[in-house]
Amino acid sequence: MEHITIKEMLSFLQIDELTPANIKKANSFNQHIYQCSECRKIYSDLCEAVETIEEATNRNNENIRILQACFKTSKESY
Repeated sequence: MEHITIKEMLSFLQIDELTPANIKKANSFNQHIYQCSECRKIYSDLCEAVETIEEATNRNNENIRILQACFKTSKESY
């Protein structure tokens, strides 16, 4: 059995349309992840890492919006 690469896993996570090709890809991907504990572990870890990065990015974006609002209120440039 050939393992799924991290690049393929990241590509899978970025699917945002339910096209016939993407549905076929998801089916194949999910079957492999279900059967292969090694890929399932890597995929699980990768999902956690992506979630952590997204949370950090969202916090940083919120902090930037707060700072921008503060500067606009004080009429200072930034």
